[in-house]
Amino acid sequence: NSTAEISSYGAVIGGSFKFAEDFVFGANYTYAKFDFDQSSNPDFSAGFNTPEHQVKVSLGNPKLFKNFGFNVDGRYKGEYLWESSIANALMPEIFVVDAQINYAIPSIKSVIKAGATNLGGQEYQSAVGTGNIGSQYYISLTINN
Repeated sequence: NSTAEISSYGAVIGGSFKFAEDFVFGANYTYAKFDFDQSSNPDFSAGFNTPEHQVKVSLGNPKLFKNFGFNVDGRYKGEYLWESSIANALMPEIFVVDAQINYAIPSIKSVIKAGATNLGGQEYQSAVGTGNIGSQYYISLTINN
């Protein structure tokens, strides 16, 4: 516990729109900030652990042609200070791209999806003491969609 005065504030804005029949573009932005006078309490660690800026954009079309669709996302996180009892470190900014293709099978009300996260393959950490996050590839089948 501390008597330190901390102010935190932020905002989120986002939206999506459909164009050219079935294309969907979406974007959101998150702003998070805190103010703290470290000189007033030099031993206090605020542990805000949140980037000031985060952005996500996406583009997709569930009916690109025949029964095929796709979605592509780009995610950005600005650098931020991670503070914890384990360690303190500056977490670097990251930008990752995820993508997925879909194939609908209307006769059995199902969808097959294949995709990948972090297509660039550059590993990153989201917190001190955690493992690196790399790419993940997947295939899924949703029945009775």
